[in-house]
Amino acid sequence: MSVEDRIHPDDSVGIRRAWRDLGDQEGPVLRICVLAGFTAAPVVPYLGWSLVGAGLAPLIEVGPFNQVVQQCLREDSEAARFRPDVLVVAVRPEDRAAAGDGDPDEEPDRIADAALAAAGRWGSLLVWVLPPLPLRRPGGVGDPDGVMSRAVAARERVRRRMNADPHACTVDLEDAVRTVGTRRSHDDALYRFARIPFTEDVFLRLGEDLGRVVAARLGQGCHGVLLDLDLDLDLDLDRLAEAPELDELAALLRAVPVHRPVAALRNGSTPSREPVWSGAGPIHELAGATASSLSGFSEQLGVTVSTVVLVTTPGGVECAAGAGVRIVTWDGDPGPAGVALQASGALDTVVPVTTALHREARADPGDDVLGRPGIEDFLAGLGGDCFKIGVFGPTRRAEVRRDGHGQ
Repeated sequence: MSVEDRIHPDDSVGIRRAWRDLGDQEGPVLRICVLAGFTAAPVVPYLGWSLVGAGLAPLIEVGPFNQVVQQCLREDSEAARFRPDVLVVAVRPEDRAAAGDGDPDEEPDRIADAALAAAGRWGSLLVWVLPPLPLRRPGGVGDPDGVMSRAVAARERVRRRMNADPHACTVDLEDAVRTVGTRRSHDDALYRFARIPFTEDVFLRLGEDLGRVVAARLGQGCHGVLLDLDLDLDLDLDRLAEAPELDELAALLRAVPVHRPVAALRNGSTPSREPVWSGAGPIHELAGATASSLSGFSEQLGVTVSTVVLVTTPGGVECAAGAGVRIVTWDGDPGPAGVALQASGALDTVVPVTTALHREARADPGDDVLGRPGIEDFLAGLGGDCFKIGVFGPTRRAEVRRDGHGQ
């Protein structure tokens, strides 16, 4: 059993230790840059470990907090020099308002402009982290200013823009906050001290979600589901749902996207017909031992075993241990099984756009074909008399003193 198999997905300490102790990895390096309006370093081990579990070799850099636009627009910024394969951007209205950077409702659109332009120049996949809904409501109950509705509108504007770009996608931080619980997701003291707004549990779940999305976009998401339940039942889920103890399992499996193959391991003879269940694709049947069936199923799909989800009983977990497969345990309780099925990626609908880790830039850095703002536009938007400072010499220093002090 590998080190990864021994770490529980919710074991934040174990994941951080495993990421710290991780040695050199084989295969092409996946370069990921994280830019955020807050200190995002805590997400690194969880994002990294999630990608390692998907068979990728991530190299993750975190840019300076609250400098997203500057990092995206300047060609000599740390992010530009890093030339990431994946650019992750996370900004919250609260962080921009605290910095006094313009109208918080309009800031996401301006930052999205810069991020899309940078991703296009660098040939990066852009992953935009939708911010959670504001924790505090200045207007209280019946807020006439509609803080929450404006936040929702801003989120949806950016979501639509990202969905329209084939090289961009979104991850919703609100999902992680809701999973942990609003009251247990924020750390005000740590935010005041280090600009870290969330607790470790939120970063853990955000890292997992980011890892799943990135892996899926690079072709390492879930490609099939194999049922190994030792059930002597017709696999037509319309009939399977008639069994009271299995109707919840049927409901869970109907949520698997129609394009994702589902197969069932059957210990007896194979029926002559191929059963089909309404609302999704057919369930194919396989015969044989769990390990050999996993190998055969993945080979039939042309994918690695690590991209197959195995739904099995508690007794079948040991048989599959060490195979590198994603395991969902069915013990009759739909609650934990549903959570595990969601976490496995079996229900994800992320469309892979490329399996290459390095793509050509979609626009020349010198071209303004996208009509995106440059660093000059950003500085002009700050108001006042702003100017770019180039290489300093005696004459330049005198100009700066004159322009800055009116002398």
